[in-house]
Amino acid sequence: MDEFSADKLGGLKRGELNFFDLHVHSKYSFDSLTSLDSIVGKAGKIGLHGFALTDHDSFAGAEKAAKLAEDACLVFIPGMEIETECGDLIALFLNEPVAARSFASAVDEVKAQGGVAVVAHPFKRIGKESDFKASMLPLPKGVGVEAANGRISLEKNELAIKTASRFNFFFTAGSDAHFSSEMGSAFLASKAGDAEELRKAIVNKQCAPVWVGRRYNPLSRGIRLAKRITRI
Repeated sequence: MDEFSADKLGGLKRGELNFFDLHVHSKYSFDSLTSLDSIVGKAGKIGLHGFALTDHDSFAGAEKAAKLAEDACLVFIPGMEIETECGDLIALFLNEPVAARSFASAVDEVKAQGGVAVVAHPFKRIGKESDFKASMLPLPKGVGVEAANGRISLEKNELAIKTASRFNFFFTAGSDAHFSSEMGSAFLASKAGDAEELRKAIVNKQCAPVWVGRRYNPLSRGIRLAKRITRI
C-alpha cells in the first residue's frame, strides 16, 4: 500500500483509517460479468470499509448492491461512470441515474443531487489522445479527478495527483475493477465512517489516494465484444 500515497497517508496512522474502493464495475457494465454478491464478498474479504458501484452508463445495480452491502455491514456509494465527449466522468453519491451524456450537463445533474463528480483515469491514454483534455483545465468548480486507478501505471497516476495538487482539485481513488479479483488495487483512505462523512472528506481533501499495484484482466475486452454480439 505504500507505492502511491499522499505523504504516507497524510501522516495519519493506518489504524485510524478506513479504506474505500470508489470505482467498481459489475455485470451491469458492458464489459463485466461480475455479480454483486461477488463484489460484496470480495470487499469484506480484503478489508474494505466500503465501495462504490460505478457501472458504465448504468444505475441498474444500485438498489440491490445497497441491500447486499448493508447486510454485510459495508458502506455503499451509489454511482455511475458516464461516457462524455470530454472523457469518462465518475458520479458518486447519487440518488438516481444521471441521464445527461454531455460533460457539462452530467456535472450539473450530479451536483443537483448533492453528488460528487470526478474525471476518471485522466491520464490513462497519453499522446495523441488523452482521456484528459487540456482545454478542460481548470475544471469547472466542484469537479475533481481520480488520483489513483488500479488499472493503470503508477507513472500515470502520479500525473493525476500532480494535476490535482497544481489546480487544488479534490480527488478519489478506486480499482476500476471489472473482476472481483481486481478490487482493492487502488482505494481512498479516510477517517470517514459512513457515506456522508466520506463525501465531506472528499470535497475537503481530508483523505489520501492509495495505489497498491496495477491489476488488469484483459478478458474484459472479450466480455465487451461478447455482450455486443449476444446482448447478454
